[in-house]
Amino acid sequence: KFMGNKILTSMENLILGTKFSEFHSGYRAFTLRALKSIPFIRCSNDFHFDSEVIIMLLKAGYKIIEVPIPTYYRPGTKSYVNVFTYGINCLKAAVDYRLQLSGFMPNSKFNFPLPAKVKYTFKKTRESSHMQIASLIKKFDCRRVLDVGCAGGFLAEALGEKWKGSITGIERDRSWNDAPGLRRYQRIVWTDLNKVNVGTLFNGELFDTVVMADILEHLKNPKRTFLQTSKLLKPRGHLVSSLPNSNFIPVFLIRKIFPHLRMANGPLDFTHKHFFSIDVAREIFKADNLNTVETKTTPLPLDKISPIFSPNNLLHFFYQAVVILARLSPNYLSYQFILIYEKKHDRI
Repeated sequence: KFMGNKILTSMENLILGTKFSEFHSGYRAFTLRALKSIPFIRCSNDFHFDSEVIIMLLKAGYKIIEVPIPTYYRPGTKSYVNVFTYGINCLKAAVDYRLQLSGFMPNSKFNFPLPAKVKYTFKKTRESSHMQIASLIKKFDCRRVLDVGCAGGFLAEALGEKWKGSITGIERDRSWNDAPGLRRYQRIVWTDLNKVNVGTLFNGELFDTVVMADILEHLKNPKRTFLQTSKLLKPRGHLVSSLPNSNFIPVFLIRKIFPHLRMANGPLDFTHKHFFSIDVAREIFKADNLNTVETKTTPLPLDKISPIFSPNNLLHFFYQAVVILARLSPNYLSYQFILIYEKKHDRI
């Protein structure tokens, strides 16, 4: 049983991206706040219940620590747990969770809404939307940036400490107020984009680059906000927008089979009001004062599904494969796409 425990813990750590020394202790302590935030009523009534609770807490972003305790077994004691059934159920729960995160298990018990701070995190791999947008800002040598829908200031993290420009942010959710990334922002305008004219917020101030990363799909009238925002650009300035790809094959199939299905995060996020393919987005998001420069793609974020796919880890070559596939077939194999525009130079 000791060896089985160690092997099972190692396998669960590998699947979940955790580093627990022991996954199957019978002693657990939870805060009431943590339990209130997860739907533990969905968990099994069998012995792997506690493993499912741990997975839910991991998804909800809670910190879990281990405290060593001595274990004593009295002579003659006997466990009535079927270790093989228990082990299979624990592994099945871990795999179900990973499939749910990737969009292949929409009806999973682990598919539940999350707070913004848990759902939206910094994407640090080179091919992610955050890093590609930061690279574009450096390429364009921008010094004044407007980050529309700035969340926790992930753009500043992607730009790094060496970038010396200034960033202004627009954000609705004040729960991000204490996010470390926002400390590098020159100022934050806390407002609801659905209720204001963005073009009137800055008294004629213009920016080198306007970033609209993963925001347009959340708005009631994204076209209107796009047009208003484009007026905040300097001549030859750039507008950069990233959007989830509704034609990404797993998303496309789910929407065809279950048209009303929504998930806690990803392209089928509960809070998405619109779904855009690359061609549809190009048609909708255009303006007389903008030239389309190019479209870039991002791959399925396998590193978010499991750390074993991250660079320098065991299965990193799978991640490189999805990067190549996204570039070869952007319409169907890209997870997100990035639209890049340049403001036309004013004629005298």
